[in-house]
Amino acid sequence: MKSKIKLSVDIIMSLCLLGAMGYQFWGEFAHEVLGAAAFVLFIAHHLLNGSWHKNLCKGRYTPARMLMLAVDLALLIFMLIQAYSAAAMSRYLFPWLPSLGGLSIARKLHILGANWGFVLTALHLGLHWAGIMSRLGKSGRKSTRIYFAVALIIAVYGAFAFLRRDFPANLLAQNEFVFLDYEEPFALFYLDYLAVCGLFIFLAHYGKKLLRNKKGAA
Repeated sequence: MKSKIKLSVDIIMSLCLLGAMGYQFWGEFAHEVLGAAAFVLFIAHHLLNGSWHKNLCKGRYTPARMLMLAVDLALLIFMLIQAYSAAAMSRYLFPWLPSLGGLSIARKLHILGANWGFVLTALHLGLHWAGIMSRLGKSGRKSTRIYFAVALIIAVYGAFAFLRRDFPANLLAQNEFVFLDYEEPFALFYLDYLAVCGLFIFLAHYGKKLLRNKKGAA
């Protein structure tokens, strides 16, 4: 039962984060609601995975485990940045909260937190992808090759979408404002963002496998 609850929380949280990236399709109120829901579910995710916190100081830290810890800590930091900046800029859910540092800083932090949060969430998913896929049953060698080919195609398209959507500049805090194309088709926008997500899932999943294979060969 608990595993089903954890899976449901993770799926809904991921959908809220993805939905919030498309501000122009939903409007400001819905954007705030999606962001707030994602943060509440993020807290719930940590509460449901309390054993992870308890085991932080236990066991040996392999390169793969260190990578996972680095991604998880970075994700926590940027989710907190995102929560602060969102609350500071809020016009509907938290209008009474002061904007410490001013709206200009909050806006930059919001862009930074949103983009890093999105990328790090995808990396987090990729590092746990084997566990997610194991729930679907074991796959044969032929199926594994097909999955890899499909994942590679998605990752290549995701790399182009990553550049086209100006992710590098947003991740480096070079943009204070984000251009929103209100005429863009809904499907194309989310196709690109799903592909970017797929790119980082691909990199994390196969990067983790590569680290483990190197350890085995050593």
